[in-house]
Amino acid sequence: PIDLHHGEPNNQIDGLKSATQSSPVRTLSITNSRELFTASDRNCLHMDLDLSSQPELTYKTGDHLAIWPGNPDVEVERLLEVLGLSSRRDVPLIIRAIDSATKITIPTPTTTTALFRYYLEICAPVNRDNVRDLTQFAPNPEAKAYLTRLGQDKDFYADFINRTHLNLGRLLQLACPDKAWSDIPLAYLVETMPRIRPRYYSISSSSVVSPRKPSITAIASTSPLPGNDSELVHGVT
Repeated sequence: PIDLHHGEPNNQIDGLKSATQSSPVRTLSITNSRELFTASDRNCLHMDLDLSSQPELTYKTGDHLAIWPGNPDVEVERLLEVLGLSSRRDVPLIIRAIDSATKITIPTPTTTTALFRYYLEICAPVNRDNVRDLTQFAPNPEAKAYLTRLGQDKDFYADFINRTHLNLGRLLQLACPDKAWSDIPLAYLVETMPRIRPRYYSISSSSVVSPRKPSITAIASTSPLPGNDSELVHGVT
């Protein structure tokens, strides 16, 4: 297929408000970005966007901007490597539902790279149910035992996630650092992992003063894990 989707969201994405409440999804230019202040644990970012190329888009003071985020390079590469998919990252994929009543919200055809970067929440924590479910794909007995204990022992799991940022790629690396989890079907990940959702930010500009340049002003905080000050969790956006 020539017309691959490389990160473009569609207008029926999960978490997007209905058409009566929001505009179509469009690409906007950032005309200005600056830090208003910086501290040791947080910084404040101000961004101006430009609506000039989209004359049909308007906003009112108090509206929100829905930002379509992308997962960081390090986590995308980690998951590609641990699943043994690095060499097939750009092979076209067509996603179809077995059940005709199931709605596919991921634009297709696409690639594994785009799937992990823009369409699946690969940075989301893995809950105990999913940890237990992953044991069926373990590449060796040691990895299976590791996931079994983590999935079955509630206290061990709670202590573990207090010290470790447990997304899927990190979990699989910790359970089996020397071997790829090549038995996990890509279809299983598409079916079980949450979809990326837009992040909503209040518009901080006046539609009277700046009708074509909405802005957002947001705090970016650096939050360490409760049981491990050296492990920082960053927001995706």
